Amino acid sequence: MKQQFRQLFFTHIKEIIREPAVIFWGMAFPLLTAWGLGMAFGEKSEVEKNIIVLKPLQNSQIIQWIEKSDKVNDSVYVSDGFSLTIMDESNAIIQLKRGEASLMIAPGNELTFIYDPANSEAETAKLQFMETLSNGQNKYITQKITVPGNRYIDFLLPGLMGMNIMMSTMWGISYGMIEKRKLKLLRRMIATPMNRSYFLWSLILARFLINVAEMLLLFIFATLLFDFKLQGSVLNIALVFISSNISFAGLAVILSSRTSNTEVGNGLINAIVTPMTVVSGVFFSYHNFPEFAESIIKWLPLTMSIDALRSVFNEGIALSELWLPLTLLNLSGILFFIVGLKIFKWY
Repeated sequence: MKQQFRQLFFTHIKEIIREPAVIFWGMAFPLLTAWGLGMAFGEKSEVEKNIIVLKPLQNSQIIQWIEKSDKVNDSVYVSDGFSLTIMDESNAIIQLKRGEASLMIAPGNELTFIYDPANSEAETAKLQFMETLSNGQNKYITQKITVPGNRYIDFLLPGLMGMNIMMSTMWGISYGMIEKRKLKLLRRMIATPMNRSYFLWSLILARFLINVAEMLLLFIFATLLFDFKLQGSVLNIALVFISSNISFAGLAVILSSRTSNTEVGNGLINAIVTPMTVVSGVFFSYHNFPEFAESIIKWLPLTMSIDALRSVFNEGIALSELWLPLTLLNLSGILFFIVGLKIFKWY
């Protein structure tokens, strides 16, 4: 009996370690995730915490801090891990909405920190910045942001919408198709005969309608509970939503066009969606990452989708300013779909 148990045990171990996906997701991926988040939030991160200082400068402590800091240009000063940007309130509000900064200072006789207390990143930045002034002994005033469009919840919800589009489309189309191929259901469709473009388009359309229902439900929920408001036009939101679906649908098709192993398919899908969920600004601004990483992150499909959603929801941005992300999302989706259709296998 001991011999049987030992043989079975080693057999199961070999089955596990021979699967590349197990090695990657169990060992390599946690290391990559830790490395990525460490770049964004590590103590030795090259990225300074961006704080906005409103004009005019009237506080002696802020002026002294600026005089001791390194001058980047006439409005940006860097020191002690912070980057202070001096600007007027209208431009500051735009930066807050885009997640380029989370904390604003009105430098009167007493410092007034303006931010959403629900944003832990802003709370931490405030406390750390006070330490750099004079060991945190200064008096200050905290003013809570309550205007829709500037709160953390307004930053978070478009991120969740973009993530939901990606997750629903990638898993709904890719994994569903791979599972059908594994169960040999796709093989049976050849006898119909089945046009593969019809098959793929039907999958995409069905998933699109599900995504519409999910996004409407999330929007209604956020409106009722958090007073979440649409600052832009419904047309612009619809265009961003459609373009995002096209992009991820094309990616889902090419990813699952030949794979029949669900374990491999699971690994491929996670290799796409998980890194983008971490770095594309769903829960925190991707501006936390070093400049070299940020220059790559901003062109990822999920990043472009979320940035466009936030711009319409929170800023009311015009269609003329959306042409680049919409074009890239649609072109990438169409290109991926054409290639996926070309290499598609029924079995």
